[in-house]
Amino acid sequence: MLFSKIKIKKISYIIIIILFFITLTLAIVKPNFTSKLAQSLSKSKAALITKNHSIPKNTNNNYHFTHHIQKIRTQETPINVNENFLLGWYHRIDKLEPIDPIANVGVNLIMAYSNDFAKRDNNKIKAYLDAAEKAKIKILLEPYRDDILSEDIAAVTEFVHLFKEHPALFGWYLYDEPVLNNVPIQNLENFYRVIKAEAPDKPIVLNFSGKNSKQIPKYRSAFDICMINRYPLLKKYPNNSKPFLWFSQGLKESLLYTKDTPCWIVIQAFENTKWRLPTKDEERYMIYSVITAGYNGLFLFAYHRVPQEWLDSVAIPLIQELQNYLPAIEKGQLYEKVRSNNKKLETYLYQQADNKGYILIAINHQDKEATYRIEIDPTIEVNSIISLEKNKNIYFRKGNFNDNFAPHAVGVYKVL
Repeated sequence: MLFSKIKIKKISYIIIIILFFITLTLAIVKPNFTSKLAQSLSKSKAALITKNHSIPKNTNNNYHFTHHIQKIRTQETPINVNENFLLGWYHRIDKLEPIDPIANVGVNLIMAYSNDFAKRDNNKIKAYLDAAEKAKIKILLEPYRDDILSEDIAAVTEFVHLFKEHPALFGWYLYDEPVLNNVPIQNLENFYRVIKAEAPDKPIVLNFSGKNSKQIPKYRSAFDICMINRYPLLKKYPNNSKPFLWFSQGLKESLLYTKDTPCWIVIQAFENTKWRLPTKDEERYMIYSVITAGYNGLFLFAYHRVPQEWLDSVAIPLIQELQNYLPAIEKGQLYEKVRSNNKKLETYLYQQADNKGYILIAINHQDKEATYRIEIDPTIEVNSIISLEKNKNIYFRKGNFNDNFAPHAVGVYKVL
């Protein structure tokens, strides 16, 4: 009897010790961030759930910094960051005619401004959504901004109720650049709850200026998806060296503030008195910098603000080109399988969707022409390498090849 009591006492101590260590472990290890969007966006092609990570101490080395951030967005998340990558344009509600051309080049989504353009004409918005449905493209719809600013809950609720069931509706564009426009966070949080109560299955989007990226976590309770716009090409700069340095560094910095949420980048595709139209090479540099950085989508601003000639010669060919590579990119990057002899050339390797070969993307971040050596890991079987933009075979020997890059050029290769 005494022996049994002693035995029971020992078992009790063991159980207490085990429970103590379990409690300690749970207190130390943070659980995966699980956003409401993980469920609501499973049908709408935009999901990213990551663990919480600390910022690396040494961010001076561009390769290691980039590599660390990309590992956060891919290897340690169950959902690939580029899975079902979204491509979109900004547009205007009152511009009905160009919807078909936008849809026909492989774009998934249109962010359609209703503010100032629709003049509170819900029939015009309905006609736009109907045109989008016919063209088989989805729409981000913007509630009237003055209703948000005046905190008119009834008006916003009525707006959401009116359009929430439309087949072309993807989600809601809650506000444009709330930091720059001094929109109170609490105001946006309130309307996030109002819209979710009326249409819980549709994502809510906020767009931020690139220079306000650090403020994004403060607004985390007011959106499901964030958008960040980065427009580097100002007319006052004679070349793109300084603007593209700001652009590429900004892409990496923004990941630090969006790693718990899906994020789309909005790039420059317009001109006015302050900004100039990008050339085809400049637009290509921006597109592939976003694609390889680990974001969930890419938008061009804006379809209604560029001449048709630029659309035909720059934007549309680049979107069509990208469509050829997206299936491989959506599978996710193969880490540490390709490298260059200079950190100014960043390299990325992706396996083809059919597993027959690879796509290699190399981006020159220098503002000068240079020749680089690119090495491919011996575990990757290589029979030939084809430069897709130069349309020629590249000499490959002893695990590496050399190629010449213009300033801020992008090289895309098929590895067979």
